[in-house]
Amino acid sequence: MLSRPFKVLIKYDYHRSGNWWGMFFMIQNRQVFNRACSDMLPYVSRAAGYYIKQRYGGDTTPFHIHHSVISDVLAGMSPRHIEARIQIGDIKFPERMCVLVIKSAYYRSESDIKKRLTEELTIIFKKALYIYYEESLVFIVPVDETLHLMANHLDALTKLAEKEHLKIGKSNGFTQVIHLRQYYEEACDAIKIAKELNLNKDFVDFQTVSFYHLLEILPTDSNLMKYVHPSLKILKQYDSANGTHLFETLNIYTMTGFNQKETANQMFLHRNSLIYRMKRIEEIAGLNLKSPELLFHLMVAFQIDTYLSQRLNP
Repeated sequence: MLSRPFKVLIKYDYHRSGNWWGMFFMIQNRQVFNRACSDMLPYVSRAAGYYIKQRYGGDTTPFHIHHSVISDVLAGMSPRHIEARIQIGDIKFPERMCVLVIKSAYYRSESDIKKRLTEELTIIFKKALYIYYEESLVFIVPVDETLHLMANHLDALTKLAEKEHLKIGKSNGFTQVIHLRQYYEEACDAIKIAKELNLNKDFVDFQTVSFYHLLEILPTDSNLMKYVHPSLKILKQYDSANGTHLFETLNIYTMTGFNQKETANQMFLHRNSLIYRMKRIEEIAGLNLKSPELLFHLMVAFQIDTYLSQRLNP
């Protein structure tokens, strides 16, 4: 820390490609300045500018303003300080946004990712902000009025993830940059949970695994089995003894919202074969599959069962 009184000797504006990127200041706590210091500042700023160019040369985003703010939010800077910086600097972020965390099994280094992946991703999200943080690309992208990714963006991301062997986690939508850390963690958790549960998904929306995340943060001594509907155990035992697939059938039937047509399509079953299976499930497990309330209980039960199965047999 400089002792007071201190004095700003000179400031030097740094521009790149016609854009203002920031200022370099020389500060001295003496009232008499050496002219050599003033002459030196442009050279220091050029050296720093050269480093920035080498380090972030491929970026087309307004890194000079946003990168520092994004990095500090992710590092845990207080919301009060972040708000002040955004207001003073008149820094613009999307009105509605979400976080994408992108990990690659193929591109190992930061330079590899920057050279290849950022080019493709910035084609999809022309106004996206991004940084490289903790061995991942972190994109802040705009979302629609319902806080969802636009359909064309979602489709393009899914195809890119498959093509480039990426794991992409998406957060819920939000509107305030000061909460960025929370949503960054959501996107990271989406990737982590999908991997732990062997969900075999390249693109994972936190919304689709949020229930598993809830289970994960429960106290370790929680007895989750007591929340699993008893019919699941009955059907597992019956399938094991008779070589049938009633548990799987009820699982798919539940996850499709008790939709017979969709269940038959996913299981490649004739409609009459599915109807027969559903009757057997009702008889063996004592269920009434016309009950809307049962749908909720079964959905919870199957998700808990999936979570526990993967935890016990990773």
